[in-house]
Amino acid sequence: MMEASRVSIMPFLVYFLCFSEVKAKIIIAPFGDQNHGTEQVTLTESSPKENTYQSPGSDLAIPDYRVSRWDKSTQKAWWRCIHILQHGPCKGDDETFQLLNSLLEQHPALLQLADDRGQTLLFHAINWRQTDVIAHLLSLGCPYDCQDRKHNTALLLAIKKEFTEAVVLLLAYGADPYICNGRGFNAYQLACTLKHPNIIAILLRMAPIKSDDLTQRIESI
Repeated sequence: MMEASRVSIMPFLVYFLCFSEVKAKIIIAPFGDQNHGTEQVTLTESSPKENTYQSPGSDLAIPDYRVSRWDKSTQKAWWRCIHILQHGPCKGDDETFQLLNSLLEQHPALLQLADDRGQTLLFHAINWRQTDVIAHLLSLGCPYDCQDRKHNTALLLAIKKEFTEAVVLLLAYGADPYICNGRGFNAYQLACTLKHPNIIAILLRMAPIKSDDLTQRIESI
């Protein structure tokens, strides 16, 4: 009876060992400032390419500054910033805003850091609709045309969320409306697809159209 039960579970054990994702920890040096030393990074052996962060757009992409590759102090500061953004609102005269600004001054690398989805603090500020923080991050030089793992830029994310204030700020700082996401949509095409007439009007006012086909598509809405 015991032997029969062992035999019956063997196929399941073989399937589990062959097809489940096995995680392993390796020691790897972070990109950028080599003075940070080495960090332990958890990678998935079954999909090594997915763990090699390479934001598309080459010259538009930010380096591999994922949080997990930085020292513990910077990681802690990052998560404090995320907590502040989630529990806003943060305004220029607010204590939480001053705390956020203090963290950015102590850890300037936070402007370049991206989480495992490739999203910087600017993306998170858009997610939590923190208009004042978005303006502040842009004024400090936070990259605005970098793309996350889904190839979205901050502008594309703001359009998706119909966040008009963020769209205006990003365009004013020079965000490129012609960068495409993973589905091949640029800012105009995404706004048309989602039927956001207010954002289309902002794009038309602040960024020139380079395609006749795009003009016809906008006129048809």
